[in-house]
Amino acid sequence: AFCDLILERAEAAAKKYGAPGAKVCTDYHELLAIPEVEIVYVLTPNVSHCELSVAALEAGKHVLCEKPMAASTA
Repeated sequence: AFCDLILERAEAAAKKYGAPGAKVCTDYHELLAIPEVEIVYVLTPNVSHCELSVAALEAGKHVLCEKPMAASTA
């Protein structure tokens, strides 16, 4: 599954990197509700890493987060 705020980017990523029939969405809550999704790879700007990573963990997903999860160690 692929998620992006801009639907066209999610569709392009699914076409380039996804398996046939990969789901596409624009709301990460929708992606996290898909039972078949076991792992979430967070590839967003740093400002949203914490929110998305924590939400995915709370949804029971494994999480890989690109770059730091937070803007500072605090």
